[in-house]
Amino acid sequence: MGLNTSTLVFWGGNLVLWIVMALMFKRLLAWGLKKRGIIFIPKTMFGQALIFDSEDQDGTAIRLLNVHNAFQSISYIDPELRNELVCEYHRSFIRILILTEKNIPQDSCVVIGGGGYSLPKYLISHYPTMQVSAVEIDPIITNIAREHFFLDDLIHDFDTDTTGRLELINTDGWEWLRNSNRTFNIVINDAFSGVKPLGPMGTNKGARIIHEHLSEKGLYLANVIAPLEGKKSEHLYRTLDIFKQEFEHVYLIPEDTTQPNRRANNVMIACDIELDMSKFASGREV
Repeated sequence: MGLNTSTLVFWGGNLVLWIVMALMFKRLLAWGLKKRGIIFIPKTMFGQALIFDSEDQDGTAIRLLNVHNAFQSISYIDPELRNELVCEYHRSFIRILILTEKNIPQDSCVVIGGGGYSLPKYLISHYPTMQVSAVEIDPIITNIAREHFFLDDLIHDFDTDTTGRLELINTDGWEWLRNSNRTFNIVINDAFSGVKPLGPMGTNKGARIIHEHLSEKGLYLANVIAPLEGKKSEHLYRTLDIFKQEFEHVYLIPEDTTQPNRRANNVMIACDIELDMSKFASGREV
C-alpha cells in the first residue's frame, strides 16, 4: 500500500514534534539537575554522564563522576586535597610504589584509563621527577576532568605544559601501548572494558605486550573489578593465571575480603622481582 502526500506530511510533522519534545526534555532535565547542583552531560563515548558533589564517610566534600550508571571517578573538592586519592585501590597502587621505590626507578609511568585523572594528578603532584603519560579513550571525559575535576588546575600549578611531565593522550589505551616503541618503569591499568576486567590487556597477548613495554625491573599494576568468590570471580583468577605465565611474580590485594561475593576493585601486581607483601593484611602472591 502506498503513502499519499497527506499521510507523509502527517507522519513527518509528528516526527518533527517528537524530536522537538525530546530536545526540550533533555534541556529541561539538564536545567532541573543543574538547579539541584548536578551537571548533566548528555553524551560521552559510553553514555550519559552526571557530575555531582557529596561527602565521604568522614564528612569531607567529594565530587563524583557517574557514566552510564557506573561511578568512574571521585575527587576531593578542597583545594588542599584535590590531588589526594579518595579510592582505596588507588591508595594501594601508591603503597606498592612506596614498597618498590628502592628497586624500581619511578621516573616514567603510563596510566591507561584517565576518568577524572585522580591517579595522574597524584603522581604529578607527589613524584616531582616522574613523567606521566595518561591515556583516556574518550576526549569528552578528558574535557570533563579538565573543567570539573581540577585537571586544568594541576596543569597550571605544576606547569606541565612547559615541563612536559604530563602527556594527555586521547585514544584506545591498548592500541596505543601495542603500537608504542617506548618502555616504562611503571604501567598502570585503571581502565574497565565491559564484562572483561582488562579488555585485551587481560589476555595472553596483552600480558606479553605489557611485559615488552616494561623496563627490566618494571612494575605492572591493574584494577581488576570482580568478586573474590562465585561464578563472576572466574575472570579474576583467569587473569591472574595468564599473568603468572608471563611474569615471575604476580600478587593480589583484594579490596574487601569480608564480602567475597561483592564486586570490588582488586589490585593485581605483576613484575619480575620478589615483593614483601607482609605490610598488606590481605595481600598475597598467587
